[in-house]
Amino acid sequence: MLARHPRVEVVVNNVGDFRPLVPFRRSTPESWRTMYDTNLLHVFAITHAFLDGMIEAGRGAIVNVHSVEGMRGYPADPVYVAMKAAVAQFTTSLAVAVGRHGIRVNGIGPD
Repeated sequence: MLARHPRVEVVVNNVGDFRPLVPFRRSTPESWRTMYDTNLLHVFAITHAFLDGMIEAGRGAIVNVHSVEGMRGYPADPVYVAMKAAVAQFTTSLAVAVGRHGIRVNGIGPD
């Protein structure tokens, strides 16, 4: 993909899944890993894949969609909330790290 599109200027990480919805006390490490892979690792991997090209170009925009639940809590699935909070904080930290390279990093937290 990078070979065909070497100059990607906008990346939108819009992923989220909270299934299966089970109380935390009944959840398993396997379900946590699935939640991590889907809701957080994906954001890291896609951002990492395109970031060097944006830095080399001196411009770019990354938009990470997290969730308002990551800011206020969602009792039905604390693991999902933790992943979405992590995306929000990753967004803030990455913005500080790469802003000097002309890259904007913003988050959207829909409800």
